[in-house]
Amino acid sequence: KLNIRNNTMNGTMPLTALGDLGSIPFTNGGFERLEEFTGSNNQLRGEFPTNLTILSGDNIPFIRLKKLDFSHNHLTGTIPDETGYLPLLEYFAIYNNNLTGPLPDFPPQIEHIELSGNDFTGGLSSALIKDLQQLEYFSMKDTMVGGSIPTELGNLHRLKFLDLSYSSITGSIPSEFGELNKLDIMYLNANKINGTLPQEIGENLKNCGKMNLDNNLISGTIPSNFGKLQSIKFMSAKNNMLTGTIPVTLGRLDDLNELRLNGNNLEGSVPFGLCALKLKLSVSSRVQCSCCSTSNFTSSSLDGHDLLWEDKH
Repeated sequence: KLNIRNNTMNGTMPLTALGDLGSIPFTNGGFERLEEFTGSNNQLRGEFPTNLTILSGDNIPFIRLKKLDFSHNHLTGTIPDETGYLPLLEYFAIYNNNLTGPLPDFPPQIEHIELSGNDFTGGLSSALIKDLQQLEYFSMKDTMVGGSIPTELGNLHRLKFLDLSYSSITGSIPSEFGELNKLDIMYLNANKINGTLPQEIGENLKNCGKMNLDNNLISGTIPSNFGKLQSIKFMSAKNNMLTGTIPVTLGRLDDLNELRLNGNNLEGSVPFGLCALKLKLSVSSRVQCSCCSTSNFTSSSLDGHDLLWEDKH
């Protein structure tokens, strides 16, 4: 293991040395056994190293590397395609840098990818996603990568954490998301996602605990089978284009702590079952709440016309 994190280390990262780290000769061999390389929380600058798998004599530096973390630095340039050649890489974190360009291929055995807080472009390609069958954690928050969500993402059956928020994602949520039966957290908020909510999500995501779909262009009604999301604790779809009424079935979600549906075109009444739950609930003022009164709820303005009812209903 090599850990140089939290040192306020500065300077550039020369392409020939994987960083100006004293006089460590990365390209001269001796690192074939290195399994973890952590350089996060420094002030490293310059381009991301491109020599991760360059042959050096009879040696391949980082041939055993399983973890690479250079998060919270000031790295620029692109992530090299050579990243996909690291045969044992399982953990790759490069969030909060200044990286640009398209996403590289990742090796099929990778389990953890954190790319948030960069300026990637080119979208999420099917080719990038389809072979990552071991992936459990995938975060691309605030990358502006754009493009639509490939249906192949729904085939990543080990995925537990997905964050594509603030990334200019377009298109609809694939029905294949219903196959992500191990998914615990799904953040798709602050994009340009349209279309309707897939029935398959409510039918199959039994382990989903947090779902954020805020600030998109999602239309249609809330599927009644969202009442089958028995593990859900936080559900938010505010500031979309949802219509119809709040399904009665949502009152069956005993673990639900917060439900945010304000900023839509919903109407009707808050189901009685939701009134019985101790939760934070935000809805548009056009939605009636027969169990809410000045004696059993608090109200506050959210956007000039939405109300927040919380704690007891």
